[in-house]
Amino acid sequence: MKHCLLLFCLMAFLGCAPCKDCEKKFDPKSNAAKLATKGFPKRKGFVNDYQNILTAAETAGLEQIMSDFKAKTNNEIVIAIVDGVYPYFGLNGYAMGLSDYWGVGRDGNGGLSIVLSLQMHKVQVSTSCSTSKNIDKTESQQIVDEVLVPSFRDKKFFAGFKAALLEIIAKWG
Repeated sequence: MKHCLLLFCLMAFLGCAPCKDCEKKFDPKSNAAKLATKGFPKRKGFVNDYQNILTAAETAGLEQIMSDFKAKTNNEIVIAIVDGVYPYFGLNGYAMGLSDYWGVGRDGNGGLSIVLSLQMHKVQVSTSCSTSKNIDKTESQQIVDEVLVPSFRDKKFFAGFKAALLEIIAKWG
């Protein structure tokens, strides 16, 4: 029971940490960090398709867009396509924890992650604090609602990701 309560509190904290906590660095040796990173997959690159829904050519195309953007701006965008988000209860907390675990944007100006959970039928755009100055929660949700969800509903994953990337780059770049 203690473990469940601890896990719940940790997930609640990770899912709604305010931006003032952004200055805190992720400490992978802390007990909370070890619990939080349990189950996160190893990062492959800019595109992390663990469900194999994209072709090799589609993955390469998206990788090129994100690589060029990072080289030009030092801002980082990653995509993660996962089945579930265990041990998290929600996609928002998982996306934030995964972004932190992978260090998205840590070495540059900012970071943004697009996380799709096939099991949950949900997608989340997660931004770092510095990124949220250019792309706020409302704009992130608008990209989800107007670009990603309609494409994903039609099983056009590559088209959705590409359109979202181009919109994000136009707003952020």
